[in-house]
Amino acid sequence: MSGHVVVIGGGVAGCTAAVKASRDGARVTLVRRGVGSTALSTGAVSLDGVEGDLAGVELLESMVPLKSTGAKPGRFLVSSGAVLVAARVGSNHLAGALDDLEGKSVLVCGVTGFPAMNAADIARRLGSMKVKAEARVVQVPGLKRSFDLTAFPLAHALDDPTIAAGLAAAVKDEVGKGSFDAVALPPVMGLDGWQEMRGILDGVLGMPWFELLSVPPSVPGMRLHRSLMTSLGENGVTVLKADVKHATIKGDAVVEVRAWDGEQVHVLEPDEVVLATGRFVGGGITLEEGGRETLLGIDVPVAGQGWQEEHLDAGVATDGDLRPVDAQGKVVFSNVRAAGAVRQGGAYSRGKGGMGIAAVLGHRAGMLAAAARRSDRTGALRTVEALPRAGQEGCLGCEVCSSVCPVLGESARVGTWYPGPRGLGGLSRSGPLLEAAGDQVALCTLCGACSSMCPVGASNHDTVAALRARILDEYPESAPEAHRALPAVLAEHGNVYGTTLEPLEGPRRTDAEIAFFPGCSLSYFERESAAGTIKLFEALGVPFSLVDGVCCGGPLDVLGQDVPAEAVEKNREAVKKTGARVVMATCPRCAHRLSHDLDLEGVRVEHTLETLDRILADSPALERIREKLGGRVVTYHDPCELGRYRGLYENARRVLELAGVRLVEMARARDRSACCGAGGGLRSVNPKLSREISRRRVAEAIDTGADILLTECPSCLHNLRTGKKRKQKIEVDDVTALLGGAL
Repeated sequence: MSGHVVVIGGGVAGCTAAVKASRDGARVTLVRRGVGSTALSTGAVSLDGVEGDLAGVELLESMVPLKSTGAKPGRFLVSSGAVLVAARVGSNHLAGALDDLEGKSVLVCGVTGFPAMNAADIARRLGSMKVKAEARVVQVPGLKRSFDLTAFPLAHALDDPTIAAGLAAAVKDEVGKGSFDAVALPPVMGLDGWQEMRGILDGVLGMPWFELLSVPPSVPGMRLHRSLMTSLGENGVTVLKADVKHATIKGDAVVEVRAWDGEQVHVLEPDEVVLATGRFVGGGITLEEGGRETLLGIDVPVAGQGWQEEHLDAGVATDGDLRPVDAQGKVVFSNVRAAGAVRQGGAYSRGKGGMGIAAVLGHRAGMLAAAARRSDRTGALRTVEALPRAGQEGCLGCEVCSSVCPVLGESARVGTWYPGPRGLGGLSRSGPLLEAAGDQVALCTLCGACSSMCPVGASNHDTVAALRARILDEYPESAPEAHRALPAVLAEHGNVYGTTLEPLEGPRRTDAEIAFFPGCSLSYFERESAAGTIKLFEALGVPFSLVDGVCCGGPLDVLGQDVPAEAVEKNREAVKKTGARVVMATCPRCAHRLSHDLDLEGVRVEHTLETLDRILADSPALERIREKLGGRVVTYHDPCELGRYRGLYENARRVLELAGVRLVEMARARDRSACCGAGGGLRSVNPKLSREISRRRVAEAIDTGADILLTECPSCLHNLRTGKKRKQKIEVDDVTALLGGAL
């Protein structure tokens, strides 16, 4: 039985391989760079080209919301007017099987300002297939934009029940003007809230309806991707959003994989590797040098170079156990299996099989990897550097980023122009356009939501930091005053507020086990919360001390600038004075900077939630906390830099469970959490916009019915408190202060 299976790739092949290996008893880590080609799929699964065992397809059905078309595949219409034959489709598409619609009357409803589906063209297409069809175009009440709508922003808008109900009512009005058996709708009926949208349409229309299948950018495809990610967690798979940079080979076995997540390098030691890096979107294959796989440098079959004929229409050639082979049929890597488009090759581009074949290959790769015996690890060591992958810098124009950007919608409401993630990417390629763009580039909160959703894994938040650095260097007069002044303020005062910060009250000792680095915001804006945090850790039964340091320099990260060596040295000496082996920070940015800069042997940096998660269960104070807080109803806001940057989502939830409170989640939580508007320095350059974004987040918290909105980031805490209106009864606090207050 394999101990540790590392799957590289987050598409259908990678996810089915990971879940199968996990269910078969292996410890599984899946590394993904972007959301992959699944998010660009039509939303349907063809079994064309799938032979033999369908266990992989059945596994896929258990992971995502797909429905079988019955004994034989069905024909379905795509929003482009094309007909697709599919064996599995989403529940929103099933009623659109063309064979079942023959002779019936269908109302085709388009949406005003959404050019990606032409209702009249679809109606004519249905008419050619013996379906009576009429076209209508409806206005969606409540939408701020009435023209040039794209798929993801529209689907995201329909996650709002009020807007969804408005669309349903508008469609119902059109249904009442004729006699129809079914309604055809664009493939944008909700993104995160598509099931709620389905319930609204069912209730209002009271008749069969269906979404067309989609061309990219695909909302149905993104639904499948998100379901896959949820299924990975439910099946115990560890997911890293990171980019594999190089692998270490010993003999013919991969013994180490290193992946960079933008914050740190993850070193993985696999027993087996499943290579599911895709082909087109994932960039698993490059055609340079005659054809080559991009992570391990495996040769790809090329005509005239000795390859067998059956390999020439594939990606990576494999043996019967999916292990890569060379032109002579010799296994290249004994503990690597290739699955999905990186192996499937050209078949996908011709529409043969697609996700069906990917699921079958992924299932088989996961099964073989989990059952494999550890391969021989003798031989010379060598390192393979990953090649630049196709599509890494290329925007697909899918607008996924726009659908999750917290600034785009609110900027229009407060009268500020913002180019959005795609526009910022365009600015990065044209220096002269930056001359007057300083104020606009400064509006990004660096929340990373756009990067987390990008199919090609573009690091948009890194691009913004680089743009700000260029503006300060090349066009400083274009930069906001707050950006221009920050470096000097930090150098003179040691904090971002340009003033003297009174030291917090608390223990200062030289024999501490845990040292608390409070940072600027907690020391300046939220001193009561700081006091609660200090009180909590004093009561936990471990030697505890405050660190009297200066700003960690994290605010300079948002400007793409380096932290001064003097500040690093001051903090290093302040930590050494405490004698602590663990330094913790409530601010995720402080935790990030200190973990990179302190460089003290034997000293570990943690976020406060990591520390609490580690020690609270054994603390003598826990029972008192539970007695005081038991039964309180709370909701939790995931700070962007703690979640999307550092991958810490469950620590807070485990701590809250220990504390005895009842947690109710907001509609957008964990990796889908909505930004509160505090990050990226937005509050310093446009406080009104920052406040309006936070008000939307507070409203989401109120919708849960919770008494308290919790977070664990001083900037989030302050901004959420700023965004809460006086008449709103919900409290806003951080986790550690709440627990400390109970003591």
